[in-house]
Amino acid sequence: MRYQMVEDRFVAEQTHEIINLEHALADAEMKLPEKFLVMSIVDKFPKSWENFGMTLKHQKGRLSLDDLMIAISIEEEHRNQTHKMPAITGKTVSMGNSSTAEVLGIGSVDLKFPSGRILSLKRVHHVPTIRRNIISGSVIVREGYELAFKFNKVVIQQFGIFVETPPYSPSSNGVTERKNRTFKDMINSLLLTSGLPKYLWGESLNTACHILNRVPLKHNTSTPFELWKGRKPSLKYFRVWGCLAKVLVPEHKRKKLGPKTVDAVFLGYVETSYALRFLVIKSEIPSIEVNTIVEFRDAVFLEDVFPMKTEIPSSVSLDDSLASTSIPEHVEKMTNMGVNPNTASLTHEESDVPRRSKRARVVKDFGSDFVTYNIEDDPVTFKDAMASLEAKQWKEAVKSEMDSIVSNGTWMDVKTAFLYGELDEEIYMDQPEGFVAHGNERKVCKLVKSLYGLKQAPKQWHEKFDQTILAFGFTDMGEADVILGIKLIRSTDGIAISQSHYVEKILEKFGYQNNRIAKTPYDSSVALFKNESGVSVAQLRYSQIIGSLQYLANGTRPDISFSVSKLARYTSCPETHWGALDRVLRYLKGTVSLAIHYSRFPAILEGYSDASWIAKKLRSNGCSGYVFTLGGGAVSWKSAKQTLITRSTFEAELCALDTTGTEEEWLFGLLSQLPIVSQPLPPIAVHCDSQTTIAKVRSRKYNQKTKRHIQVRLKSIRALVSDRVIGIDFVGTKDNVADPLTKGLDLSQVNKSRLGMGLKTHQ
Repeated sequence: MRYQMVEDRFVAEQTHEIINLEHALADAEMKLPEKFLVMSIVDKFPKSWENFGMTLKHQKGRLSLDDLMIAISIEEEHRNQTHKMPAITGKTVSMGNSSTAEVLGIGSVDLKFPSGRILSLKRVHHVPTIRRNIISGSVIVREGYELAFKFNKVVIQQFGIFVETPPYSPSSNGVTERKNRTFKDMINSLLLTSGLPKYLWGESLNTACHILNRVPLKHNTSTPFELWKGRKPSLKYFRVWGCLAKVLVPEHKRKKLGPKTVDAVFLGYVETSYALRFLVIKSEIPSIEVNTIVEFRDAVFLEDVFPMKTEIPSSVSLDDSLASTSIPEHVEKMTNMGVNPNTASLTHEESDVPRRSKRARVVKDFGSDFVTYNIEDDPVTFKDAMASLEAKQWKEAVKSEMDSIVSNGTWMDVKTAFLYGELDEEIYMDQPEGFVAHGNERKVCKLVKSLYGLKQAPKQWHEKFDQTILAFGFTDMGEADVILGIKLIRSTDGIAISQSHYVEKILEKFGYQNNRIAKTPYDSSVALFKNESGVSVAQLRYSQIIGSLQYLANGTRPDISFSVSKLARYTSCPETHWGALDRVLRYLKGTVSLAIHYSRFPAILEGYSDASWIAKKLRSNGCSGYVFTLGGGAVSWKSAKQTLITRSTFEAELCALDTTGTEEEWLFGLLSQLPIVSQPLPPIAVHCDSQTTIAKVRSRKYNQKTKRHIQVRLKSIRALVSDRVIGIDFVGTKDNVADPLTKGLDLSQVNKSRLGMGLKTHQ
């Protein structure tokens, strides 16, 4: 297709022409593949679109024709938004490092100052290669201004006079100075109205900022909060600043017998939590002192009473019908609630003693551990729910549940999933509290179907479920044969699990049905290293095989766990590793029918731990492996590279034993919760082939030379032994079932370890 795009036409328009040509070819029964057409269009981009074309080529194979058209439209629209002037050929500017940069255009620029003044500069050069907006001093001087450096600032002066604003004229200082005046007026108004002392001006300033951020602007009907958050703020929680408040103290801050509230003055809002700030003026609770600032959520406000200006009326109580707080919707986090012990004690009158320091006192952040200070417990009774702050929400929830129960006779829903069973007997119940029928208070309700709490409910629900399933055509197929791709084979001797069908599928998919058989999964004489050349060989196919083998190794084939774990480390750039991977597949071809067999005896859980320590420089990390058997078959196993560098065989074995102990602790907890297992459980035996490691665990001596990360693992194992969760025994290397999970073995050892894991051929 001989077609090349040009610069002076829209790329989208030229792309449509190419697509029309392709449609003409399709009508002539010469349809082009979509991926070929997409790459052909990208190759025909004009020169200015080469970088964009390279970006699209990275998405080769995933980019459809529709995606290409959308990308071209967005890119062209973005380019059209930049109004470019024709380049001035030959015009350059000199840079400070003696280099030159090309000038694209010349125009006028308005230089805006914080004071609000605007300085118009003409004939300013536009140099796109300069990333920052830089104005040359010569341009400013050319316009009749002078530059001067004053107090570490660049000051522009005109006709020998500095361009500054006159004193005591905030109207000349722009928006910033005018906003300061607004805050000052609000602070003064809040302090005078509430009667609070002047040293609380910081609290009033925070409140003023909080209010102004939720007030519409003059030039815009939206509030700053709405412009920032994208939604309108809630003003329901706003209270009069400086008014009296009856603050409810959390239960853990007060005694069971005694007052529950303190008298305080409302000081403002906490931006990072649901809490409000109060100045305590009267307290009978020992944990809360007078003249301290606290942050709590629940309070009752007397918005017409200002205690710092007038006396507190003695007749006021918490039971009065007053406004209470509501949770602000704008706050998304909830931290730092409770009494702030770092806040200075405050007095009602200003002190005549001069302050010695003007440093701001930093409030200590106690973290999320104090989040639950003011979280209320769920109400226990209907009366408690109706008396709580969330009474409206509780009433809606109760009504929804009642509607579900009433309508359950004709319809099914998720919320009443346990109420489907129909009753055979007549059962009556009292009318629910809050839903007593007017005029029929002495009557009771007759149940049509089962209800929560009835002894008959589980039985009736099961019968209803059984009838419904049978009505839909479901039948009992007997015991399961396959679960999650694993075959279950039952016999008089026990049960076996196998994935022979999955092994055959892997061999067929990757073409290994006719390859010769390998006797062992890994050749110990072959050393694998990272591919330093950076050139991979069939990386995608390699990763597909590794993924398939990992599912098999984690399911029913622990004998290939070490090989798969080791080969998976080189998935990003395989090269010579293909030989080892080929051996694993050929080993599977000869062991397709292997299955893990479990017998009824011995029904004892025991574990094996092993490690391989490599002293060579190129391989400084060892390998850990463990296997747990129950009934003669493996139930849990793992082979993994150690994440830390060990200096000896002892340290490598200790790290492996710690990993084994972690898994054993989980299995111990699982067995302790099974009702068929006799309790209490005895310690689970773990066999280790390192006598040095066993002696170190049993010894209580402390060696200062042992590294800290080794000491941590040693203490963890000793704790499991002392808690009678684990018992460590010695086993010979040849009898260690976990040995093939850490290294390659010869044929005799492979066969012996397979039998120890319960892997046998199933006929």
